Amino acid sequence: MEAEFLLVEAVSCRPLWHPELRFEELNLALEAIGVSDFDQEGLDLIPLHRKRMPFVVEGYQLPGPDLKPTALLPKGVEIRTPICTSVEECVATFATLHGRMQRSLSERGYRAATLSFHPIEDHFEGPQNKRRYDHWQWAMEAMTTYGPDINVSVPPDVAAQLDLHELHAKVNYYAPALTALTVASPLYRGDLWRIRGNVGKSVRTYHRSTIAPAISIHPKENLRLEFKPLEMTSYLLDYQAYFLLWLALILDERSWAARRSKPGSTTWDRLPDLASKQKAPGSARMKSCQRRRARWTIGVSIAGRSIIFVPGWRPDESPPMTSSISSSASNPYRTYCVISSIYDNAITFRRRSDPGAIGADDQLANVRRR
Repeated sequence: MEAEFLLVEAVSCRPLWHPELRFEELNLALEAIGVSDFDQEGLDLIPLHRKRMPFVVEGYQLPGPDLKPTALLPKGVEIRTPICTSVEECVATFATLHGRMQRSLSERGYRAATLSFHPIEDHFEGPQNKRRYDHWQWAMEAMTTYGPDINVSVPPDVAAQLDLHELHAKVNYYAPALTALTVASPLYRGDLWRIRGNVGKSVRTYHRSTIAPAISIHPKENLRLEFKPLEMTSYLLDYQAYFLLWLALILDERSWAARRSKPGSTTWDRLPDLASKQKAPGSARMKSCQRRRARWTIGVSIAGRSIIFVPGWRPDESPPMTSSISSSASNPYRTYCVISSIYDNAITFRRRSDPGAIGADDQLANVRRR
């Protein structure tokens, strides 16, 4: 898992950005963190960094004449977990690395804050640092966004059966609803983000979805499957759910052709519009949803854990209106996920047990799901 963090002043919580952050200072802070008890497998040496480690200074790479990076303008920091053998191990590793990173940053007057879009800064321009124009445009756009990347590899026998074209189609269909579960960036230029006269749910998704891909596939890295559109959260249980949702899409073996979306249905290119949707009125919509709920439910069992969720809706049907993640009292390893569309005015988590946040004191105006 990779997770990007905004940096703030430790005392005042004032958000910081590249004019006030220096790559050399932040890199020294990250290099000072002890990680000898962690395997470095799967961690590449990032340009301008001097050592492989589970931390990276994130920002915009300034290019030389050959487009090789010569300097970096920081936007924040990132945690990269080493390769883990289970979701639980990955999330626990992430929590440990997060605690160590916060301690090192605090010694230099910084804190890492959980937010998906910079609450003050909204625009960045830099010299072209990618050969492809669209990659350059996204590199500039990403200077104000922060998010997690959920990475999964599957056993070789499972990978051999994966249809990557079908996986792309499933992601294209379900990514908007999955992203809607996580929207957490309503702040823009120091105020609430407003669009078309209403408060928007996610300025990050609004910006990101017009240019950035929902997934990246890395065939040379044990077919690493990277899911990218979800937003930052301060709760470890949410990150665990992110993995389960992504695994559910990857491992779903039922025929995709039977539920392939129609032209103009819920697809990735509709996310900018979905990010600003408001609550749909009327109890008739709820009743209609209840009648059709059974047709939407997708279930899959992963490593003994069952996942049940409602990841989207069709144009001629109404969306489900509640969200929950809970565990069966009789079987704590059985997790149920029911995902609403963002027609919900406030997407809700109802937990029977809360393992706690990764750090309540490092939240900066974090959007708490009520």
